[in-house]
Amino acid sequence: MQQLWRFLTQEAGVPKARIVTMSLLAGGGNALMLALLNLAAASGEHAGQGRLFAAYLATFALHFYTQRRAMLQAMGAVERTVERLRLRITDKVRRAPLGFIEQAGGLPGFAALTQDTQVIAQSGSQVVTTLQSVVVLAFTTVYLAWLSPLACLAVVLSMGSFVLMRIVRQSAVGETMERAHAKEIEFQRALDDVVYGAKELRLSRRERQRMRAHLAQSIEESRALKLDAHRSVIFDQLFGGVALLLLLTAVVFVLPAVLPQGSQTTQQLVATILYILGPVSTLVQGLAALGAIEADIGHFYALEARLDATIEPHHRRAVPPLRQFREIRLERVSLRYLDADGTAPFTSGPHELTLVAGETVYVVGANGAGKSTLLKLVTGLRAAQRGRLLLDGVPVEPRTLEAYRSLFSAVFADFHLFPRLYGLPEGVDDAMVNAWIERLGLAAKTRCEGGRLTHTDLSTGQRKRLAFLVAVLEQRPICVFDELAADQDPAFRRRFYEELLPALKAQGRTLLVVSHDDAYFHCADRLLRLDAGRIVADTRQAAGMLPAAGTEAPA
Repeated sequence: MQQLWRFLTQEAGVPKARIVTMSLLAGGGNALMLALLNLAAASGEHAGQGRLFAAYLATFALHFYTQRRAMLQAMGAVERTVERLRLRITDKVRRAPLGFIEQAGGLPGFAALTQDTQVIAQSGSQVVTTLQSVVVLAFTTVYLAWLSPLACLAVVLSMGSFVLMRIVRQSAVGETMERAHAKEIEFQRALDDVVYGAKELRLSRRERQRMRAHLAQSIEESRALKLDAHRSVIFDQLFGGVALLLLLTAVVFVLPAVLPQGSQTTQQLVATILYILGPVSTLVQGLAALGAIEADIGHFYALEARLDATIEPHHRRAVPPLRQFREIRLERVSLRYLDADGTAPFTSGPHELTLVAGETVYVVGANGAGKSTLLKLVTGLRAAQRGRLLLDGVPVEPRTLEAYRSLFSAVFADFHLFPRLYGLPEGVDDAMVNAWIERLGLAAKTRCEGGRLTHTDLSTGQRKRLAFLVAVLEQRPICVFDELAADQDPAFRRRFYEELLPALKAQGRTLLVVSHDDAYFHCADRLLRLDAGRIVADTRQAAGMLPAAGTEAPA
C-alpha cells in the first residue's frame, strides 16, 4: 500500500489527525456497544439495567456521530485531493513536449486522469471503514481475552493467518487487475478507432466485422481477467467466514470439554464471535478495495513521473511574450522519427533556412514531403536532434523557448478548434470576433458570446475559418497556416490568397503558408519546395501580391 500511503500522507489537504481520531472513536464505540449488550444480557432484571441502557444509547450516539464525521471528512478531503492531483497532472500534460503527447496515442494514454479517479475517490470512505474494522477487532480481541484467553488465542491465530494470506495473495490479484487495466486501455484505443474511423468503417463491411471482433476480444479478455481477480477475492471472503464459523463450532462444542466454563460465558463468546463476522468481512473487502485503489493511484503517479521526466524547463517560469523579430535561422537542423524498434522511417533535414520579418513564404511539395514537420521545427514545437535554431542571431535555448514560441499563431493541418477562445488578448471583445465571423461568411452558423463560440459542429472548412480568425486576432507577428485553404470552396480560397493574406502582410505580419494551390504561388515572396524531408529549392519571387485598392486590412 505504498502508493496509497503516499497519497494520504504527502498530498496536502487531508486532515489525517481528525479522520483517524474520529475513526478510532467510531471503532471503539462499536466494540463498547458489544460489551454493554453482553453486560445487559448477563445482568437480567438487575437494577443497573437503566444505567446500562443509558450508557448504550450514549455510546451508540457517539459511534454514529464519529463515524459520520470521519466518513464525510475523508470523502471530502479525498475528492479535493483528487481534484488538485488531476489539475496538477493535467497542467503537466499541457506543459509536456509535443513528442510525448503524440506518442501517448490520444486520450487512452491519459486514462489515469479519467477512469482511475472514480476508484480513487472511494479511498476516503474505504480507509475509514477498514480502519474502524481494525479498531473493532482490536477491542473485541481484548474483550475475548477477558472472557476466555484460549478462545481469544484461537481467534487471533485463525484471523491473523487469514489476513496474512490475504495480504500475500493481494500482489497476485493486483497483477491480474493491472493486466485487466491494460486490456481496458486497448479497448479504449479501439473505441477511438470506431469514433474517428466512422467514415471508413461504413464503407467496408469486412472492416466493421473485424473491428467488432477485436472489440469483443478485448472486452472478453478484460472480463476474464477481472473475473479471475474477483474469484480470488470472493474465495478469501468465503474462507474467512468459514474459518469463523469453525471457530464458533469449536467454542460451542469443543472448548467446554477442554476447559469447563459456564453457559453464560459460552453465550458471550458466541455473541462476540458472531459480532466479529461483520468487521472481518468489512476488513477483507476493504483490503481488496484498497488494493484496487493502490493500483489506480500508482497509475496516477506513474503518469506524473513520465511527465516530470519530459517537462520542458522553460515552463517552470513565466516569461513575457515577444512582439517582434528580425530573422529566424535554422542551421543544419534535423529531426528523425523513430519506430518502436528504433528504426528511423523518416528524417526531416538537415535544413538550412532563413526567414525574414515581413515575408510571405509558401512551403510546397508532395504529401509526405515533410512540410508539417518543418513547421514544427520552425515554431519550436519539436526539438531538433541536431543543428541550431537562432532568433536574431541568438540560439534558442530551453529557457527562451516559450518566449520564442510566443511569436507564432498557427492553424495546423490537424488543428483543434477550442470552443472557448482562450488565447485572445485584452481588448478583443465579442463584437470584434463576430465582425470577423461575418466577414468569413459564418454569421448564419455561429456567434461569439462571452468569449465562447456558440456552435463548433461545422464542416472542416468552416472550422478552419474560425481557427484562422483566432490566429489573426491573437495579433502575433508570425502566422503559420498549414493547408488552410484545402477544405474551402473556390471563392473563399481565392479570397484567402489574394485578399486576406496580403492584408495581413500589409500589417507587417510574417506568413508561413503550406499550400498545394499552384495557381496562387505568385502571391508569395518565396517558395520553399520540399521533397523526402529536405528543402530542394528556395525560390524568391519578384514581388508578393499586395492588397488591392480599397481592401480592408484585418484588425
